[in-house]
Amino acid sequence: MVCCEVREKKQGFAVMKIVGYYKLIDSPRMNVVSKNRNLIIGLIIVLWSVLFSGALVYSNLTYSRNFKELEKDFAVRDADTILESLINDVRHLYTWNLDNAQWRDTVDYVRGVYPEYEEKYLRSNNMFNKFSFHFLIIYNRKKHVWQKGFDTKTNSPHDVPTSVIKYFLHKVPVFLKYKKRYNNINKPGHSGFVGFFKYPRSSDADPHSPQLAIVAVNFINPDGRPDDSNNHPGFVVTGKLINQSFLDSFSKSINLVPVAFETLPAHLDDEHAKDLEALLDAGNGIDDSDSDHIVVYKPIFGIEHEPIAVMRVILTREVYNQAVSNNRYYEAILLIAAFISMISMSALIYYFFKKQQQYTNSVQRFVPKELIDILNKKSVMDVHVGDKVVKNISVLFLDIRDSLKISTMMDNKQNFDFINQFLLYLAPIVSEYNGFIDKFIGDCIMAIFPSESSDHAINCGLSILEKLHDINSK
Repeated sequence: MVCCEVREKKQGFAVMKIVGYYKLIDSPRMNVVSKNRNLIIGLIIVLWSVLFSGALVYSNLTYSRNFKELEKDFAVRDADTILESLINDVRHLYTWNLDNAQWRDTVDYVRGVYPEYEEKYLRSNNMFNKFSFHFLIIYNRKKHVWQKGFDTKTNSPHDVPTSVIKYFLHKVPVFLKYKKRYNNINKPGHSGFVGFFKYPRSSDADPHSPQLAIVAVNFINPDGRPDDSNNHPGFVVTGKLINQSFLDSFSKSINLVPVAFETLPAHLDDEHAKDLEALLDAGNGIDDSDSDHIVVYKPIFGIEHEPIAVMRVILTREVYNQAVSNNRYYEAILLIAAFISMISMSALIYYFFKKQQQYTNSVQRFVPKELIDILNKKSVMDVHVGDKVVKNISVLFLDIRDSLKISTMMDNKQNFDFINQFLLYLAPIVSEYNGFIDKFIGDCIMAIFPSESSDHAINCGLSILEKLHDINSK
């Protein structure tokens, strides 16, 4: 609806003031601009991709981190179990001490009343092979009465280092008296003392390199049995070296990749000292840099709780790798499903926007874009019932004189061709003077000029009259 009033006349034209313009469109309000649909769809795809990818990455990192922590916990637990199995395996040192040793003969030998003891029990190399230990020391209350080490690889004996003999002579009475103060790995309630010890020589081939050993210490008493009481004539120390051949056999028995021990040297350089300090603080060291195996480093403490070696256990990561592989498989399926959903959603949005654009284009055939601009709207979809503006504009009505009389002399097609040809000539003139055609009313044109001045409308009318003179002359 256009409300207007005649303000003045110029050069034969009535100049009117538009006091209000109301355009009624019965359609829902749209919050998006259809011409930007491709940009909006692209932003939706990018945003969806970023959010979903971020969620996948976060879930993958969380899953991997949690599973790594779980794997490390199980690896440490397995290492503890392996160490306990190793300790149980070497407790057969007691075989000689408790089951096969002739304790009464040993007591007599320590007291010096059974000289044939050495020939009967100690001169045979089979003794070491039979009982699978590497050194034996027999003491009375004041000194050692017999000692010998044995290299099971070369089947050759050697003297036990003097430092070892002196160490046990002075320390054993204290160990057995104050068991709870020391690192006793013997079974609870059993007599004697069992612990890890750093033996100064590993073999005949390498006599100056220390080797981790496990030792068993027992007092002997006059009744011919081991006892922890102070009423004893002496004690016996047996030791077994934890060498690589033993560890290989042990690893095969528990169906694991090899277990290894690294005996710590007497003096550590700064780098090794820092590594050892970090290992002691953590309790366990874990190296998971290899994709197929995880390595657990566990400190081994001697009888006096001093670190003397590091156990290295290599465990397979088959379960972890399978879990990670399964996780990636399901993530890939989820990603494909999400991608298909995203494409489907984008197609639906595109189809929706396309339909809205088609609707908008259809409406704009009847509602000029310039009219939308006058209402300060970006699209016809933004125009709502009751929207209005108040401003001065000029309106030009152009009608064909005697059009009814002329139309009676033509058929329908000729009428349409005549009117279209007439409008084809005149419509561009309106645009030249910053106006636009609001509607066609039969053979009438209604043109609007948004300018505050009426000069554009008047000059357009004059130009149309000149153009009509040329058209009529043809």
